[in-house]
Amino acid sequence: MQLDHCPCRREICPMAMLRFLLQRQDVPDLAIADLVCDSRRVTPGCAFLAMRGSVTDGH
Repeated sequence: MQLDHCPCRREICPMAMLRFLLQRQDVPDLAIADLVCDSRRVTPGCAFLAMRGSVTDGH
């Protein structure tokens, strides 16, 4: 299967990789109440999104 590539980078887009990996797994339906990028703000029902920062990596 061919993965989409980011137009401005020479790497695979994270969403394309996630889509590729999840289609190969039996993933149950999940109810996500909120997306957070600060791990200190994660509560039940949230999905944590690690983002690359200018100084440090978010994961």
